[in-house]
Amino acid sequence: MVQPRVRQLPRLQLEPVPHPELCWGSGSFFGRGYFTREAVEEIHTLLDQKFAAAGAKIDRYYVCPHHPEDNCDCRKPKPKSLLDAAAKYGLNLAQCFMIGDRASDIQCGRNAGTRTVLVLTGAGKETLTEGDVKPDSVATDISAAANWILQSPAATSQAGVESVRDR
Repeated sequence: MVQPRVRQLPRLQLEPVPHPELCWGSGSFFGRGYFTREAVEEIHTLLDQKFAAAGAKIDRYYVCPHHPEDNCDCRKPKPKSLLDAAAKYGLNLAQCFMIGDRASDIQCGRNAGTRTVLVLTGAGKETLTEGDVKPDSVATDISAAANWILQSPAATSQAGVESVRDR
């Protein structure tokens, strides 16, 4: 069961919101037969409700449904889905941020040309101690990541934010 920590999200009063909020996940659970697409859509609905209650909105979910051994183009750390999102939403990826707790999240952001934030929730502490990842910033949680992003120069030039949980 997904237990999003939506309470940690700061209530950002950006009117109008200058960028889409996008969420990525590597859904190998499809390819492995653990979950159905309907179950994942139910999780997205739950997330939408929790984010809405916190004053936030996810504009689009990107999920790779393939088994890790399929070597598809949409599985992180390959940047295809980020590049597709950039084309769809007119994003300048150099002004976007990839937030994640796994090396594949950070590498995906780097491969797409975004700035990256490793959060220490989920698998983040383990990812950091492995030392295989070089994010632009390390944050204790998503709230701290959002605060860092809002203080960065890119945030004042209508940057996009891509939030990720690689589960």
